[in-house]
Amino acid sequence: MLKKPASQATEADLQLLITNSVSERRNIDYKRDLPGTTDGEKKEFLADVSSFANAIGGFLIFGMTETGGLPTAITGTKAVDCDREAQRIENLLATGLQPRIRYELAWISTVQGPVLLIEIDKSFVGPHRVILGDHGHFYARNSTGKYRLDVSDLRQAFGASARLLDRIREFHADRLLRVAREDAPVPNLLTSARVVLHIVPLSAFDSDDQLDLRPLLRTPTGLPPMEHGSIGVGSFNYDGAIVSTGFSPVATYTHVFWNGTIEAVDTMLLAPWSGPDLVIPGQSFEECIVGYTFRCLSFLETFGVAYPMVLIVALVGVTGYRMALNQYSKSAPIDRDAISLPRAVINSAFDNSTTSLATLFKPAFDRLWHSCGRAGSPHFETDGTWKLTAKRYP
Repeated sequence: MLKKPASQATEADLQLLITNSVSERRNIDYKRDLPGTTDGEKKEFLADVSSFANAIGGFLIFGMTETGGLPTAITGTKAVDCDREAQRIENLLATGLQPRIRYELAWISTVQGPVLLIEIDKSFVGPHRVILGDHGHFYARNSTGKYRLDVSDLRQAFGASARLLDRIREFHADRLLRVAREDAPVPNLLTSARVVLHIVPLSAFDSDDQLDLRPLLRTPTGLPPMEHGSIGVGSFNYDGAIVSTGFSPVATYTHVFWNGTIEAVDTMLLAPWSGPDLVIPGQSFEECIVGYTFRCLSFLETFGVAYPMVLIVALVGVTGYRMALNQYSKSAPIDRDAISLPRAVINSAFDNSTTSLATLFKPAFDRLWHSCGRAGSPHFETDGTWKLTAKRYP
């Protein structure tokens, strides 16, 4: 199996698949030729792709031969214009599957010719079906290849997606209530007003795997609390491991659960700038959320925690707080104690950049500014480009 994203793969990686006899399995399939142009060939390709998305994700490799499921040679494809072929395939994926899937398409130059690699993400918004030519069928994969889902399989697939999202919502609501009621894993927080960031890998509710969290408490491999410049004081508890500022009252802490879920709670972003004013510094808030999320995701990647992940920002104890562009420009006050902002989903490591994260968080930032009577975040250009720079964490 490939150990890197499709965009980083090389001919040497393909050769290793042959050398190591990496057979076709649930998450990899070898094809000698590119998808054809007849309806039957198109439907076969779409069935292959959707079967990966409906299972655990994986790689489709065009330009390699196999015998008995074992790769035997790199043959390359007959693509003359790789860009044109990529556009043809992307158009087919966009129009032939419902709902759309997440994937990465990359060409690998080899001596024998270009090899096409498609990495398909496991989907949590499926199941996906082939709709080309009113085909309408659903597919998944097991160790022997793809198969068509029957009525019982479909009932389970649709139910699993709904249950997974329900479990995430329930987890977030329960944790938010605990933080608000002083039932958080770190007692005696600095203020009753708190920013809460949850990063929930969808695999956390789909696996019994547990992380070895000892590196969390180490420098430089550890993870600092939000709005804190160093790793801080760490300890284990029943649910995982915690790092905090270590002072009393505690200004900020980060709790990493055994299943890879992260809960970061911070009071420093909501501390008054001066005097009694209850102010949320808009620029610092967005820079911190984007920067710290990037740091947390990078930390989870070192453990091999799988994407997608759900990102949820909430605030508690914020009645009367105002968003501010600066010390002198303030908004209307927030009229409720707790705000849970629209969740975002990051689908792959390709999206773990501050630019991509800012785009994902835009609906959440807009909603927070809406809560203060503004039309939306003032920190985005009309084309959606974020104007700010994410805060860096060690």
